Amino acid sequence: MRKTMPKLTKHQQQKIDDAWKKSKPEILTAVERHYGQLRMLLMEAEQDAIRLTPQWSGEKRLKEEKLLRKVAAIKSFLQENGFFTNQTKGIQNAALFVRAQKTIIAKSASLERQRKLTGFDKNSIPVDGYAFEYWVADSLRRLGWSVETTSGSGDQGIDVLATFRDRKLAIQCKRYSGSVGNKAIQEAYAGRAFYEADADLPRDFSSTID
Repeated sequence: MRKTMPKLTKHQQQKIDDAWKKSKPEILTAVERHYGQLRMLLMEAEQDAIRLTPQWSGEKRLKEEKLLRKVAAIKSFLQENGFFTNQTKGIQNAALFVRAQKTIIAKSASLERQRKLTGFDKNSIPVDGYAFEYWVADSLRRLGWSVETTSGSGDQGIDVLATFRDRKLAIQCKRYSGSVGNKAIQEAYAGRAFYEADADLPRDFSSTID
């Protein structure tokens, strides 16, 4: 049975409204600044729900489990970023969290749509080669890929491994001012076989940079 919140007094409601007026812009800023962290928490919550909910229980039960785990992930995100830890307790804390939960879900959906439309932001491409590898990895994460960066030695010529659903890519990142040579192409093909990827992407971004 779903719990219902007790009726608030006018004084309690006013305190909640005042606290929310102060907290809302700070929460929205935290979501924008730490969206990668929040996104991973929400993705892990959904994956855990899928993994742990019996298939025979049906779609309704799975949907409820996803929501419960996402709410827990949002609570964890808020606490890790210092919200609703000391200043309010009990019913006021619960009421503030309900507002924060709805705001975060809406803001996350907006950021997700924006990131899917924007894709790679070429204006943010770093000059340093190693930083460029992490830029590629982070950009793919924003688009919904599960991403792993390989270690410098023994990486078989592959810098980034990216997985989305049942597709796996092996990516070699080159931050050159000129064209990528045959050696990089050969390394990418070899790396694809080593990591059992579906495709290898030796990528030269020089043509996208003004």
